[in-house]
Amino acid sequence: MKPNYVPRRAAIALSILAAVGLSGSAHAQTVVDEVRCVLLSNALASKSTDAHGRQVGASVGSYFMGRLDSRDPAQVKAAIAGQNRKIVAAQAASQMNACAARASRAEARLRALAK
Repeated sequence: MKPNYVPRRAAIALSILAAVGLSGSAHAQTVVDEVRCVLLSNALASKSTDAHGRQVGASVGSYFMGRLDSRDPAQVKAAIAGQNRKIVAAQAASQMNACAARASRAEARLRALAK
C-alpha cells in the first residue's frame, strides 16, 4: 500500500472519531473486511503526521489483528494478497472511519461489561 493512501485529513477525522466514539454504518465482518482494516490501520499508524493519528491507527489495527488471529491462515493470506491491490486512496478515509467505529463500539461493549 502506498504511503499516500490515508491523507492527513483522514488522520484528523479518525482522531475526532476515536475521541467521541461515533459509529459508522459499515461493519467489518469478513476476512477481507478485517484485512482491509488492518492494512488501512497500519498505513495510518505508520504515515500519520500527528501522534494521535498514529495511536488511533495502532489501536484499531490491534483490534483487527486479534480478530484475524482466529481466522484460517490461508484465507487471511489470500485476503491480504487481494486487498493490497484494491484499496483506493479516495475511499481509504471512509473505510478507515468504518473500521475505527467498529473498534470503538467493541471497546464500549467491553467497558459496559466491566461495570
